[in-house]
Amino acid sequence: MSRIYPEVQLQKAVKTNAVLDGELVVLTNGVPDFYAYQSRSLLKDDFKISIAVKTMPVSFVDFDILYLNGKNLCNLPLIERKKILANIIKENDYLSISRYIETNGLDLFEVAVNNNLEGVIAKRIDSKYRPGKRVHSWLKFINPNFPATRKLLK
Repeated sequence: MSRIYPEVQLQKAVKTNAVLDGELVVLTNGVPDFYAYQSRSLLKDDFKISIAVKTMPVSFVDFDILYLNGKNLCNLPLIERKKILANIIKENDYLSISRYIETNGLDLFEVAVNNNLEGVIAKRIDSKYRPGKRVHSWLKFINPNFPATRKLLK
């Protein structure tokens, strides 16, 4: 990953040994751009990668923490994992922690729709992390007007 995305230097931003759950994104006009990310991820040539670092930089958005210094945190409530995450990560231009709100989820979804974003994920604050399993304590609300969603609905 370091060769393809040299700008994402997690080892400099995370204060300890951790296993994180997140997503790499390329932002175009402040909005995640899947096609730009896909294009960037296919680059193999070091010179082209060095140009792409400046023209379409990749960022890592962290959603959760699974392990800290070898200790499994998956059974802790989400809200506790979020607090731990905030204490061990130093955000920078290429690493951020996904923000959350505890109320007004419908208003947030409306903002996502109005800004042509993919949608929102609602998670119970007491939910545990279950790797590789679909759980009912996390619900994804997809914007029906999002371009990729429209293609699926046809």
